[in-house]
Amino acid sequence: SITDEPDGGHLWKVCFRVVELDTIACAVVRDEWGTYPDFNVDFPLADMLDPHNLYTVEVVVVDSAGNASEVKNFYPWSKIDFKVVAPNDTLDSEFTNSQTVLTVINSFVTPDSMRFAETEPALLASAWIPFERVHEFTFSNATNEVKHVYCQVKKGKYVSPVNVDAIILDTIPPTMDRIEARDIDSDDPNWSDSKELRIIIFNPQDTPPGEVYAVRLSESPNFDYNVQVIEFDPANPEVVYTAADEPYYPEDVPLPPEHIDALLAGARLIYAQVLDKAENPSQSKTYQIVIDWSPQEVINFPNPFDPTKEKTYIRIKAPTPGITVDIKIYDMFGNLVWSGTKTLKSDSREGEILWDGRNDNGDIVANGGYICIVDIGGKQIKRKIAVWKGIER
Repeated sequence: SITDEPDGGHLWKVCFRVVELDTIACAVVRDEWGTYPDFNVDFPLADMLDPHNLYTVEVVVVDSAGNASEVKNFYPWSKIDFKVVAPNDTLDSEFTNSQTVLTVINSFVTPDSMRFAETEPALLASAWIPFERVHEFTFSNATNEVKHVYCQVKKGKYVSPVNVDAIILDTIPPTMDRIEARDIDSDDPNWSDSKELRIIIFNPQDTPPGEVYAVRLSESPNFDYNVQVIEFDPANPEVVYTAADEPYYPEDVPLPPEHIDALLAGARLIYAQVLDKAENPSQSKTYQIVIDWSPQEVINFPNPFDPTKEKTYIRIKAPTPGITVDIKIYDMFGNLVWSGTKTLKSDSREGEILWDGRNDNGDIVANGGYICIVDIGGKQIKRKIAVWKGIER
């Protein structure tokens, strides 16, 4: 702030001396500086200062009559970089789901103390605390809104300007109605020939100021197997998910009944959560789809199988949708044991037939190997099926 008495005086120049360098330079007034009482003055010695050091600068103001002011000292602080980040994602300085955030200060000169507040007046009234590069700061309330953190650092008599950063507090999880998984080429919602699935997210939403930005997909209910977080545009909520080579079937982890049912049907259960930019997850949604990326036209699972406990699934891939498939199962002597037909859906080239291990009379067949012959549009494909009920007495 500059004044000149009596009225009518005019600012001519401002002179600076950097004490540590014993160097003087003056800047002559320009229109761009503004007018009384506050001027934005050029500092011609800035390029000589090392950002790793702190300096004492003496200042003298001279008016148009050559009158010089008293010498004033100021202590410029080297540049600092101040950020507020989410504690669970230190790369995210835009959103957080925690009322407590992390403040991060990077400075060429290491301060000895610092202070923080949510407003500038509160900051200037705050006590200084020992400096930490990373520090926890807790907002006074949990209202979902843009939050501000004001910061100052100092070292001895050197005090930095006020720095401020903002972050959006969002504690409300997003929502979605459901997901669907489809073959990436045929768009079949029941069966995929590829490990790549087109995932459609229906009605993803978040409460302002939150913003939906990604979907977390997995083949485990705990989201710890083949996890992929894929960003998407809420206006076009579709992504491509690559399934694992093998279904998720751990031996020592209990699975929900719907997961077991999907596996018994030879299918996968895809788990999904929508995420907002504060990393809040929505409730999980699931979708069941058969993923058979093997080039084989006929496979069956499980094989061998125990017909006293389970059924085997004969999966079929046909060259055209809606075709009728004939299936015959023979014993090793060529005797017909069981026969059936399957008409595929009009929009699908894939289907499956259950065999319960019984012959056409309804009796469970004996242990041993059986030949399954599948006729797909005149093309016959043979597969071996093993029946094992344990040792028969």
